Amino acid sequence: MKSLYLFRKDLRAGDHPGLEYLIDRQREVILLYVEDPSDRLLKSRGYEVRRGLLSRLDRLLGRKIHFERGDTLSILKGYIEAFGVEEVVLQKQYEPWEVALQEALASLGVGVMMIEDYLLLSPERGLKHDDTLYLVFKAFYDNWRKKISPGSPFTYALGDLRSMKVKEAPVPVAPDPVDYARIDTFFNEDVPRYQDISDEFTREGTARISALINNGGISTRKVLYLGRISDAFIRQLAWREYYTHWIYYYPDAVKEDFRPVAYPWSTNREDFEKWQRGETGYDLVDAAMNQLNREGWIHGRLRMVAASFLIKDLHIDWRWGEAYFHEKLLDADTALNVGNWQWMAGTGALHQPYFRVLSPLAQSARFDPEGVYVRANLEGSHEPMVDHKTSRILFIENFKQAQQAQKNKEA
Repeated sequence: MKSLYLFRKDLRAGDHPGLEYLIDRQREVILLYVEDPSDRLLKSRGYEVRRGLLSRLDRLLGRKIHFERGDTLSILKGYIEAFGVEEVVLQKQYEPWEVALQEALASLGVGVMMIEDYLLLSPERGLKHDDTLYLVFKAFYDNWRKKISPGSPFTYALGDLRSMKVKEAPVPVAPDPVDYARIDTFFNEDVPRYQDISDEFTREGTARISALINNGGISTRKVLYLGRISDAFIRQLAWREYYTHWIYYYPDAVKEDFRPVAYPWSTNREDFEKWQRGETGYDLVDAAMNQLNREGWIHGRLRMVAASFLIKDLHIDWRWGEAYFHEKLLDADTALNVGNWQWMAGTGALHQPYFRVLSPLAQSARFDPEGVYVRANLEGSHEPMVDHKTSRILFIENFKQAQQAQKNKEA
């Protein structure tokens, strides 16, 4: 049987169930990657990571991956007709545009094999007994921990992969995006102390491996095994899976409030652009935005501080901030990004009290009392755009009224 393997967020050569499937069954296989305009990551700096991982994988597989640009379904149809493909094999995915593709595969008229690999626990196995989603994270986490296991890695000899080159469609060469020495240091030295250091954005307490995980440069099984010593670290993996399950079952949440609130959001573009440039006049917010713009990454706590300021000090729609973060982050992930922004806005799956407003000054005093982080990342001094106390009170009052108006509307 001649198969076609469609690479997605599984860009690695080791511990790869898709490759094991092909090798064990001695399939002749065409390896394919499609750069599809429907993929939201194309609009993100995070696509640099995917390009690098794809290029590295192509090198490891002997330059046998075919690279195409366009509509994935149309390209698959073309390969099936031109090269006699009898089976399409691919990793199962969960974002709305990926699910739409998976549902359309039945129209190809060939066998389809979807492999569960991206998550430790599939959305179907993560449901409650009544087949509804756990929205309370603790309940989700308890169920998730009971059911997951790192298991044994998938093993095979790459040389036994019967890959075929059927046309000239080379993968663009891109630099390897992974700092392997840093990852080794993280798992060997930082994970045992993760509970104590993970909130310290003044030091490298995280490995920045999220971009690697998101694109399948390392399997979640391996990450679970390497991080097993720290419950605090494992909990971060659970958050990733919680929001992926959520977006799978509630795809409209990518663009719409999960818990609708008719808040009168500001559309002040000038205020938004000052926030983007790091010119709010609040040093911690500005330092965080400067680092984001420069490096494509900021610590999780700083993401919350910057998001809180945009939503609850400037009263700007969470969708604007989510789109900007998605554009700039090297570890851009739609489910996590949308989930966290909706949480901060008080509209998400989790009940975040709308009156919880992060103070940039209090966060600085608590986590950067010596000003180490701010000095390293602040690029200029600006007058405060707003008075934090006044803006906080106004947001809380407006949200309370909007929430009541929504309830009246739904009554």
